[in-house]
Amino acid sequence: MADSSKLLLSLQEYLRQIDLHSRQMAAEFQQLELAYMALSQVYEGSTAENFRSRWSITMTHFEQSADHARKLRAIIEEKIAAMKKAENPELH
Repeated sequence: MADSSKLLLSLQEYLRQIDLHSRQMAAEFQQLELAYMALSQVYEGSTAENFRSRWSITMTHFEQSADHARKLRAIIEEKIAAMKKAENPELH
């Protein structure tokens, strides 16, 4: 197998892993959001406000992470398409 074929397979596997990780993170974060919503309905006081503030920061970080994964995925998809085109120019 040529080095470019190995690289292409590695990029495709990396893309698959990004997708898997993104789905797992979204599912786990959704569970945390449900637990947070249930807790926030009964949790009061200054400690609750502190927790809400920190939860908001956590949500922002999660959204940023998901956005970075989407951007990385787009870059890798471009690289994969370019490599496929370079390997089989007659097909494109």
